[in-house]
Amino acid sequence: MGVDHGKINISYMHTTNKLVPTISIFGDCVNTAARMEQTCLPSLVHLTKAAAERLVHERAKAPTIPPHQYFGEDADVEVPYDIIVVKSKGEVATAWLDTSTREFADMKERQKE
Repeated sequence: MGVDHGKINISYMHTTNKLVPTISIFGDCVNTAARMEQTCLPSLVHLTKAAAERLVHERAKAPTIPPHQYFGEDADVEVPYDIIVVKSKGEVATAWLDTSTREFADMKERQKE
């Protein structure tokens, strides 16, 4: 799965079927999220730096889910960023979230193994 954070535009298209409207979503972050998905690995979520920062910020202020419950024991979350080259965007800072551990994965360490 690929995730980005930013502004989007949503359009509702009128169709002959009034029960099921057609919804289209446009925006640079939609395209960037698609690029993140294309480079993603199984059981990982590939996030842009903006999305990772937003996730850390939202989890830190959530009263029902303490950061240590969501990201592991260390409440001060250190996000290991990678720089990748993305088509039509150039170099982009990204982070990887491991869905099995709910922690950010250091891909440089994984590549050494």
